[in-house]
Amino acid sequence: MKKYRIKMLTPFQKDMKNIVEFIEQRDGLTVAQKQIEDIRQAVEKLEYFPDRGNPLETKSGKAARYIIVDSYKVFYVVYNEHVSLQRVIHMRRNFKF
Repeated sequence: MKKYRIKMLTPFQKDMKNIVEFIEQRDGLTVAQKQIEDIRQAVEKLEYFPDRGNPLETKSGKAARYIIVDSYKVFYVVYNEHVSLQRVIHMRRNFKF
């Protein structure tokens, strides 16, 4: 079984930081850490199953996918050797990838 490398782009990393800060202020550090761990575990599964997410047509025409983790959508693009994590956005936000 092929294993893909996971690359976290800067916007994805910033989104994760913002999620931690927002949840920590609202619900505490333990809840924030649990949410990040849930996202991390879901992302790890993409190493072996990158096509498990829902296909998505982007504005640029790039073939992207997304997975849902709790109330968040994780947007990513699959390449030959790696999975590029693009963004992680709360589902209440009106976000077009």
